[in-house]
Amino acid sequence: MAFSRSPTSLKMTKHQAGSALKGGRGKKAKDEAAKKPQYSVPEEVIPFIFQYLSWRDGYRAGRVSRAWHEAHASILLPTSPMQVGLHWRASTYTGESWDDILSEFAPDDTCFASQYAPQLAMLTVSGLPHALRRPTGWNKLFHVIQERKLLPRACTIICMYSDFGIMASTAAGGHYDLSELESSAIDDMAVNITVGYFPNTTLQVLEPTKHEIRDGLLTPALSPSTNSILVYSTNGAQCDHLVRLMATVHTSANIVGTILPFTDRCVPIAVRRISPAGPSISHPTHLCVAFDGRVASAPFVSLGFKTISPILQCEHMQTRRHPYFKVLHTFESVAVAASPTSPAMSVAPIQLLNSVAEASGNVYLFKAETEAEIAAFIAAPHAVHLDRTVCIYDKQHGIVFSQADAESGAAPWCEGMFGVFCVQDAVAGQSDLAHALALAKAAASGATVLGGLTYPCAARGEGFYGENDVEAHTFASVFPDTPLAGVISGGEIGPLAMPGGSLSPDRKIDMQSYTTCGALFYLRP
Repeated sequence: MAFSRSPTSLKMTKHQAGSALKGGRGKKAKDEAAKKPQYSVPEEVIPFIFQYLSWRDGYRAGRVSRAWHEAHASILLPTSPMQVGLHWRASTYTGESWDDILSEFAPDDTCFASQYAPQLAMLTVSGLPHALRRPTGWNKLFHVIQERKLLPRACTIICMYSDFGIMASTAAGGHYDLSELESSAIDDMAVNITVGYFPNTTLQVLEPTKHEIRDGLLTPALSPSTNSILVYSTNGAQCDHLVRLMATVHTSANIVGTILPFTDRCVPIAVRRISPAGPSISHPTHLCVAFDGRVASAPFVSLGFKTISPILQCEHMQTRRHPYFKVLHTFESVAVAASPTSPAMSVAPIQLLNSVAEASGNVYLFKAETEAEIAAFIAAPHAVHLDRTVCIYDKQHGIVFSQADAESGAAPWCEGMFGVFCVQDAVAGQSDLAHALALAKAAASGATVLGGLTYPCAARGEGFYGENDVEAHTFASVFPDTPLAGVISGGEIGPLAMPGGSLSPDRKIDMQSYTTCGALFYLRP
């Protein structure tokens, strides 16, 4: 290229000249590229290879003619019945170290090979907490994901650590093998990755601070039409307020989640998401993930109640102040109605717990205003909904008391009221879970099941049932070939556990213990 020696041209800077030259070369390159033939995948081949393409290969199918896309919409649309199982995928990894596990990640792994660009990835970890002692451990994970292009940049990644264990979903042929990897069963480290694509659904991620929770500033943060909210936290007291706030504002939303016990050996929560300023990484104390759209969820909850006392009437209750428990309601004496084998009598409640093997623990008091209501409850626990109070007993000190007060939202067992004591039972726990899952299946009738999230208490599992993977196998029996994710919990968030696995009429959401709380996600027609 030559320049004339006019005064104007002589004033052209080197930068301007370089730009002009680059512009010329760019135009030439574009012209040459336009002359090259543009190859696309033959239309007749697409039906045979489409199921093997991942979100990284979308351009291959996208270059087929619009007319072909319209003619084969039943195959290509994410909502097509042919795409069942392609929205929610999972993989489980085990290794001797964090680096060993990260080295195994590959684009063709089940969780990273979804056909449609995933919106959310949930990663749960257990074992070797020192690998995540500082944020650099999680940052190493995010670097591997970005460097190997395992997930789209726009995909939100939520990571959680639990000392107690995780739920594992391992792809095996055309189905998933589900298992509960408790801490005692993990040699070194275990990781489960669940990746989801949610058609016609908006995801919102909130990281509320303790000040926002205290001041109730989250009211306008989520869409009014939000149908499901996942809540994760490392602070039980603050999370209790957060859950109550969410349940008050979003009365029809399904709310489930867990407390991730904070340990000084690791950072328990990490989040990577795209913000207007670009990718951001955070380590919040509280995290909420909200779903608004075609993807919805149905809750399931199980505790497992076994009746251990006759019908009781509270005779004397005393309120005491305690520096740790704040307010205690101690039950001094109860009246036991006469029966064919024994006369009516007045006893201390602790005398009714002789059948309980443990010297101390929890006992559940179901209460009502009339004796008839308690009798109906004993006859059909799943059909009669009564308020319940968690009581603490100690045989050594001969005491049964409740922490229930106005602050917790539960009323104490007042003098003159009737009730019955129940304890947690393994057989009832499994039966309740099966019934709760059946109710969730009925709620998703006519919809496409995507996957499940579950948060069982660390006090359940093998120690409770006497064998491994009871709850995982129960889920698989109701939802075969469906992935299940979650962590073994230090506190469960979900609908109040009721006998029989049913939900209370008011669908009260609460922080609980000794339960399993979870949700079944599905795509509505």
